[in-house]
Amino acid sequence: MPRNLRRGLTRLYIVPTIGWALFCSVLISLKMQWDGKNDALSKYRDDVKMCNQFMADSLRKGYDPNCYQRIGDDYQNTLEFYSFAHFWVIDAAYWRLMILAVTLPPMFLFGADAIVHWIWRGFKSPSLTRVKTDLHETEPREK
Repeated sequence: MPRNLRRGLTRLYIVPTIGWALFCSVLISLKMQWDGKNDALSKYRDDVKMCNQFMADSLRKGYDPNCYQRIGDDYQNTLEFYSFAHFWVIDAAYWRLMILAVTLPPMFLFGADAIVHWIWRGFKSPSLTRVKTDLHETEPREK
């Protein structure tokens, strides 16, 4: 059974292209969510420290009784923004960039592959490209 190198390379090209598309469209968005939640948690911890400092200094200054409630509401709003329900809600400019990042590298590789094959076929001699076999040209035997 002869091997078809072109078909094999095309399949070898398709699998990483699908992986690249999934990476760009899903995994980067998940990483952005994860980073947003971590940033929100660190900001919440800093705000709690600030409220604790205000509470310690409340004897000298006027204390804001809504400090903890306000930072808790901010934290919950930020967590809701980075929740899975808002997974695909990202700026349109980001998606325009992602569409280019998903499509251009694979198209470049596929085009480079086509050019290499075209050049390679140019170096082959015509006698090697048209190999005749007598299997299909023979007439069936009569009994």
